[in-house]
Amino acid sequence: MRLFVVGSFIQACCWRLPRLPVAGETLTASALHIEAGGKGLNVAVGAKRLGAEVDLLLAIGHDVAGDHLLEVLQGEIIDSKHVHRFAENSGHGVGLLDEHGQNMIVIYPGANQLLNSEHVQSAAKALMEADMVYAQLEVNIEAVSAAFVMAKQAGVQTMLNPSPWQPLSTQLLANTDILVVNEVEAVDLLSLTMPLEKVSLEASTAQLQPAIETFWHSWSGSLLVVTLGALGSIAFQRTQAPIQVAAFEVGALDSIGAGDAFASGLCVALNGNQCLKQALTFANACGAIVASKSGVLNALPTAATVATFLESATAVSA
Repeated sequence: MRLFVVGSFIQACCWRLPRLPVAGETLTASALHIEAGGKGLNVAVGAKRLGAEVDLLLAIGHDVAGDHLLEVLQGEIIDSKHVHRFAENSGHGVGLLDEHGQNMIVIYPGANQLLNSEHVQSAAKALMEADMVYAQLEVNIEAVSAAFVMAKQAGVQTMLNPSPWQPLSTQLLANTDILVVNEVEAVDLLSLTMPLEKVSLEASTAQLQPAIETFWHSWSGSLLVVTLGALGSIAFQRTQAPIQVAAFEVGALDSIGAGDAFASGLCVALNGNQCLKQALTFANACGAIVASKSGVLNALPTAATVATFLESATAVSA
C-alpha cells in the first residue's frame, strides 16, 4: 500500500517516575529517555516498517532536533522531499511515565503549526497517488483539512486521529472516512456526559452505542474505532454490529506511542485485504508490542515482528 501522512515531529523527552505528580509537587525521576517522536512521525515510521510505501508531509525547525529528524528519515528510507524547515523551533514534548505505564504528556507544537494548505498543494501528486491519507492534530488543522479535501476529490480514503483533541469542523468531518480515538477523545467527540468506565469491552460498547447512533446522523464516515488500552479496541460501523477485539497480555512498560503503533497497524491492515476483525487484531498487536518496551521509535515493529508476536500472544479475555 501507499500511505500519505500529514505528519508531526515532536522531539520527545520522557521521564520515568514512581508515580505521576500532583500540582505543585516535585519528584525525582529514575530514568530519562530522549528521541524523535510526534504522532505523525510515529505512524509514518510504523507503517514503513510494516511494509507500506510512505510519503510524509512534515514541518521542522532550523535546530539540532530538526537536523536529527532528517537523519532518522534517512535511516528509515523515508523521502524528505516534503519536509519543510522553518525559523520556528521544532516541536518538543514532555512525557511523564509512572511504574504502571500510565502517562501525562505536554507538547509545544513549534514548526508543526506552520504547515498550511500551500504545503499540502506542493505534495498533491504524492497525496493523490496514495491509497490512504492519515492525519492527526499535532499540526495546523488547516493543513489537515486541505489534505482531506484533496483526498476526497481524488477518491483517496482518509483516516483521522483527532489528537490532541480540538473541535472538528463540519468540513473536516465530511471529508473523514475513518476516525480513530482513545477513550478520552471518544468522550469529547461524542459529547458524552461521563468518562468511559472501561470495565470490559462489552460494557464500554454498551455505554458508547447510544451516542454513536446519534453521531452517525452528523457524520458521513464509515468506521469509528475506539481504543481502550489494556482492554482492546472496538470498531463501530454504520450498518453492522460493533466488532470487539481484546488486547493482548503483555507487561506494559511504556504506554506512550502505543496508540500511534495501533494506528499504523490499522492503516496497513485495512489496505492489505484483511477483514476488519483481523485488522483490529493486527493493530492491537502493534500497540501491545510498543507498550511492552521503553521508548517509541525503536519499539515500532516490523511485519515479521508482529507475525511472530501473534503466533504466541494471548488475548486478555482468553
